This record gives sequence, C-alpha cells and structure tokens, in this order.
Amino acid sequence: MQQTLQQTFEYLNDFETRITWNHVPLKLRLHLQHAYTVYIPKLFTSLIVKGPVIFDRSALYVTSNIVHLRWEVAGQQSEVPNEEFEIRVKTLDTDEEFRQSTCQSYNIEIDDLLPDTQYQFSVKRADDRGLLYGQWSDNIILKTDISK
Repeated sequence: MQQTLQQTFEYLNDFETRITWNHVPLKLRLHLQHAYTVYIPKLFTSLIVKGPVIFDRSALYVTSNIVHLRWEVAGQQSEVPNEEFEIRVKTLDTDEEFRQSTCQSYNIEIDDLLPDTQYQFSVKRADDRGLLYGQWSDNIILKTDISK
C-alpha cells in the first residue's frame, strides 16, 4: 500500500504532462487495495491553468496627465467576476514607484500624472499564491503628452 501511495504522489508531481485548460480532475489509474475491509477514499485532484495577464495595447488612452489601461487574461474567454489585479506605476525619469493600487475590473484610469514624463505600468493578479509558474504579469512603458 505504501508503494501504491508513493506512485500516486509521483503521478501528482508529474502533472505537467497532464495539464488541461479546464477545471478537470486529474485521472489516476491506481486503485488502493488493502487486505482489510477498511474504506479508503478515492484520491482526486484538479488543476486550473491561469494564463498570463496581458495589456490590451489597442485600448490604451494617454493624455498629458491621464492614462487609461485595459488588460485581459490569455486563454480566458470572458472576464472573471471579482478577480483582483494589482497595478503599479513607476516614473522612469526618477525610477521611483509612483503609485500602487488594486482593482476588481479589467481596466483602470490613472490620473494625476506629470506631463511629458515616461511611466512604466505593470499589471498582475493580486492573489498569485496558487499559480504554478509564479507571477505572470505584463509591463508597458508610456509617455504622457506635453501639456497644452
């Protein structure tokens, strides 16, 4: 039985060959058998693959003091309600972090920016603890317009 359990955990650790894009149980072809009539529950696991967060560059809007950003998640057909994202804004001229915020939508308008200044914007999931490959985020550098 210990050998069968060890083999089961090896199958679980080797999940990369069994990745699917849906919330589907990982099927194991092992049955735990014991000489006694003790009930051993079946072991199930599932894997949810979350794609990277990517800026929608066609939906960007920049003025002298406002930037409107929109993003999507690769491989995701529609927006997931209540999914929280973290947005960071950094000025490249001084390399200081200017602002950090979270939102529960797939777009944000950032105001109070300085005219004629380069900023680096990044977006990622606020809750990335369950991600298999670490933080998947996107960065973009934009320059605000010259003040009129």
